[in-house]
Order: sequence, then C-alpha cells, then structure tokens
Amino acid sequence: MGLIQDDRIRVYVVTADEHLASLLRQALQTDGGFSWSGWAHRRETAVDEIPDRLPHVLLSDLSVPGSSDIPACELLLDKFPQIPVVVVTKRTDGERAVDAIRLGVAGYVIFDDGLELVPEAARRAVTGKLTFSDGVLEALTHAVGRTRPHTGPREIHSRSLVDSAAWEAAATLTDSAFMDLTAREAQVMSELARGHDNRTIGRHLGVTDGTVATYIKRIRHKLGAATRTELTGISVRMGLGRR
Repeated sequence: MGLIQDDRIRVYVVTADEHLASLLRQALQTDGGFSWSGWAHRRETAVDEIPDRLPHVLLSDLSVPGSSDIPACELLLDKFPQIPVVVVTKRTDGERAVDAIRLGVAGYVIFDDGLELVPEAARRAVTGKLTFSDGVLEALTHAVGRTRPHTGPREIHSRSLVDSAAWEAAATLTDSAFMDLTAREAQVMSELARGHDNRTIGRHLGVTDGTVATYIKRIRHKLGAATRTELTGISVRMGLGRR
C-alpha cells in the first residue's frame, strides 16, 4: 500500500459489533503506532470506503452483515488482495479458523485471548508475518485431534507461516521445508493451485507479473521444486486455492 508517511499504520475495521470496534480503536490508540482509517458495520460499506481510506491493514470479524453469504474475510481478500486481513472475533471453531487461514488471512485473534494482541498482529501483518492467538491454535489443534502444551491464554504466537501449529493444521503440512514461507508466498501458491498465470496472479495481488515470477522462483528454491508445474502440484496437494 506504499510508504507509511508518518510511521503510523492505517487500520480499517469491519465488524457489526460496535462494542468490539470501540475496543479495537482504544487498543490501537493506546499503542500509539496506528491511525484509524474507519469502521464499517456492513461488508458493502467497507468495499465502498476502503479504496478512499487507503488502509495498510484490515481488521475483520468473521460474521459481518451483507448481501451475500460469503465470509467477510473472503470478500475483503478477494476485493483487496494487496491489503493484509487480520481476523478479530469473539468466538471461533477449528473449521472456521482453517477456512480463514486457507483463504490467506494474515492473522487471527480471539477476543478472549486479549485485545492487546491486536496491535502486534496488525504490525506483523504489514510486514508479511502471521500471528495467531493461543485460543486459535487450541481450536485448530482440537479440530485435527491433536494436543499441544498449554502456553498461556495471552501469549502471542509470532511464528513463521508453517512453523505454526495453525498453518500445519490448516494446510496439512508436516515438512519443515515450508518453515520460511511468508503470507504473500502462500497467497502466490494459492493462486498457482487455482491454475492462474503470472499476469492474473499479479492482478489479484496488486503486483507486476515480474514480481510474481520472482516470488515463484523464491518459493521453488525454498521448497526444492524443480519446475513451476511441480510447485503447482505441491500447492494443490496442500489444499491451497480452495474456495
């Protein structure tokens, strides 16, 4: 979204819960590193306003009223693929969390885990890093019948893409070779799994096709894929690109 002129990250919030929106604004203002771009209680309003507000990151609840049944985070990622989306919600379950992560969200925070986690999640999202609160990881691991040591309800998980239990559960990844992937690289792999060419991927992500080619080359090197076709096959087997 370009340079952050005054070193503050512009945040736009999408939620029908006015109380949650107020708490999010307070948390961001307390941090001091953010500016408030706006708040929408309907998805259509957000889609209309975001291009003019120029936020660097979107905070979205899962359930937001609108004219379709498409989840709010999916609509935002489709309309604004160049802006990272962090889900902030009062409740979740493993399946909904898996779906959101597969869509390409940059973070996922549950209200009860502490809204003080939100500023860090938003800050990391802008730099291409994923963040999941403890309750999300618990929901994900329970969804796949796994257990993990308890690390405290307010611990923030600042792990790389596939170094987190969340992404391992979401994409059924077990190979440590995926450890260094970023959120944007995961988006590129999702686009590959859908059969898109570089130009189409670039249009969806708001970058040039040359930049896409660079991403693909970097991902191939990280995963040891000899060809683009092999990388596409890996993306499909990971379950990426599903709508």
